[in-house]
Amino acid sequence: MKKEIVKRLLDKNRVQPFNRLIAYVIDSYVITLLCNIPILYYKAMKLQSTNVVMSLEDLTSLEAIIVVGIGLVLTFLYLVILPVYKGQTLGKALLGIKIISTYNDRLHVLDLVKRFLCCLCIEGVMLKPSILIQQYIIMFINKTLDVSYIFLALTLLSVGYSMFNKDQLMLHDLFSKTRVIKKEKND
Repeated sequence: MKKEIVKRLLDKNRVQPFNRLIAYVIDSYVITLLCNIPILYYKAMKLQSTNVVMSLEDLTSLEAIIVVGIGLVLTFLYLVILPVYKGQTLGKALLGIKIISTYNDRLHVLDLVKRFLCCLCIEGVMLKPSILIQQYIIMFINKTLDVSYIFLALTLLSVGYSMFNKDQLMLHDLFSKTRVIKKEKND
């Protein structure tokens, strides 16, 4: 029953790839700000200067964990808690699109948590939190392991997959069992 409803919603409310891309760019900008604020604030306080470089350089391992952790929490709030009721982030709301669950009547926090984790791991080249995690791994765990190539390959795989399936699903949609559709006027 739910699959039929989702299929009708997808057919009727299909999102143009360009609209989804624009929503992604808006959300990516917001996420970048949310991740940069703790780093900039901490480094400005530590160095007693407003002229700071936006990176994890000059931070100890513990300091980097704290500022990256705060950035991840802010990103989690934005990508999981904000859309739990209406299925929308700022970018999706501005473009009139929303996230739906393919197996429940309502979008649940767990759906969005899976989507968030998949985005961090699969589309890691495109999100600031993933870039910070990659930076941390290279700086403090293994200086010779450049994980960015792994994230790049997974990102390209996800984008390629979305281009060649009829529902235009990215891998995070597939694994989290969510879809992005046009928001109906009565939503």
